[in-house]
Amino acid sequence: MTYTVLKLKDLVKRQIKGKYADLVTRQIGRGIFALLENEVRKQEEGTVLVLDFFDIGALDYSCADEIFARLILLLQNNEYGEKYVLFTNLSLHHKENLQIVLEKKDLAALIREEGTWEVLGSLDNYLFQTLKTIMKEGKISSSELSHRLHLALNTASMRLSNLSKLRLVSKKGAVNSLGKRCFIYSSLLEVKN
Repeated sequence: MTYTVLKLKDLVKRQIKGKYADLVTRQIGRGIFALLENEVRKQEEGTVLVLDFFDIGALDYSCADEIFARLILLLQNNEYGEKYVLFTNLSLHHKENLQIVLEKKDLAALIREEGTWEVLGSLDNYLFQTLKTIMKEGKISSSELSHRLHLALNTASMRLSNLSKLRLVSKKGAVNSLGKRCFIYSSLLEVKN
């Protein structure tokens, strides 16, 4: 996986002249989204785009809806191919407003901070428990998840597939030790080996 950090303040500077650092109003959101979408389209397949909120002031509901809810929805609908997004350096205010927007739209996103992660938005508990397992292991197959969580194989496969569709984990084809095709689901966080 490739990681590209995109500082949101740089997009704000390109969209709005001056020292303005707030993400407010739908109009500003649409302008920022157009710049962000252009950046997403430039990325190679398998890229995790890390959206850095450092130095961003206010974030209101309408702007968060125009930029982030829209981006996540389009990612889930495979509009950009196999690309992913993580958020970082969010203030409590940013998290609260993103939580409301994503929850209302039934979307979920990952936040990465130093040594930890969390989910914002709406994610069923059974999928959250599965995601915790993937984050702990780094990567896992359906059969490994089935064994680890004592699930039927088809249940484990469905959970992993759902997390992949939500763009909360990546999915890659592989061949297991028996020579059979399978999928490996991986954490979006950089795994240090």
